[in-house]
Amino acid sequence: MRASNKRLTILSELEQFAVYSQPDFDEGQRIEFLTFTKTELQLILNRPDPTTQIYCAIQLGYFKAKQLFFRLSWEKIDEEDISFLTQNYFPTQTIDKYPITKYEHYYQCNIIANLFGYRPWSNEFIPLLHQEATQIAQRDITPRFIALELISYLKKQKILRPGYNRLQIIISNVLTAERHRLYLRCEPWRAEGEGE
Repeated sequence: MRASNKRLTILSELEQFAVYSQPDFDEGQRIEFLTFTKTELQLILNRPDPTTQIYCAIQLGYFKAKQLFFRLSWEKIDEEDISFLTQNYFPTQTIDKYPITKYEHYYQCNIIANLFGYRPWSNEFIPLLHQEATQIAQRDITPRFIALELISYLKKQKILRPGYNRLQIIISNVLTAERHRLYLRCEPWRAEGEGE
């Protein structure tokens, strides 16, 4: 654990960055994730104007790469990503880069998640994740191992992963319960040893 933060460290800073940060595409990744199928392109072009269409294209590409959504300002989006999209899909359009409303952002998140069959994270999934983490902890109690296995499980189940802090809490609770379970299993053995 970190001294300044009482929560259990489950991933290194580099791993957190890899799992939870906005993608930073190289040219090959840009081609892979920002090239769209007809269905994906139709979803993008159904947005009201070129600015919201570009934002939707960015969200869709970033989702394909990370299975996460990001609340982005234009300043946080790599200019090369925007250039790639404008050159390939909107060569004659003017992008105003006005702020995207919360409504538009969340609407896009919902339609993109639906397109890929993903369910948004909800607290109703906590018992499911807790149960899965409990089974994982019986194989390996390393927080990092449990975290990566849970992320893989969520991807297979097509559930958007919770934030890092929520994952920390779930894993911490599971590890506490697992330590308690192991202690109780060893208690009869301890009692026998004390009588000798």
